[in-house]
Amino acid sequence: ALGLPDPSEDRTYWTTLGLGGELTLEFAVPVRDADGADLRLVDVADGAKGRADAAEVSVSTDGEAWTSLGVVTGTGEVDLAGTDAVRFVRVADATPDAGPPATDGYDLDAVQVLTGCG
Repeated sequence: ALGLPDPSEDRTYWTTLGLGGELTLEFAVPVRDADGADLRLVDVADGAKGRADAAEVSVSTDGEAWTSLGVVTGTGEVDLAGTDAVRFVRVADATPDAGPPATDGYDLDAVQVLTGCG
């Protein structure tokens, strides 16, 4: 999940969160809020046919106090919406797990900064 999205058919550089799993990333330089979406989460592929993977995105300046930015379904974008410059991004699987067909949870390829750091 580190680096640019993997455009290859194999998509070897991604991580699955699993149902209910989460991943926290720390940026070396804080991400700042600007007009419009600030982060893009790139999902490897939708879940099982007819069911899209989903993830809740939260941010933090210190890695302890978290602000939820909402849920993305598949590849999606979020806005920092007035939060201070953030260093941490937490991506938590929010894929519905009721009933078939089964899915393995959100598969994160990349978190892209759309607006800038510093």
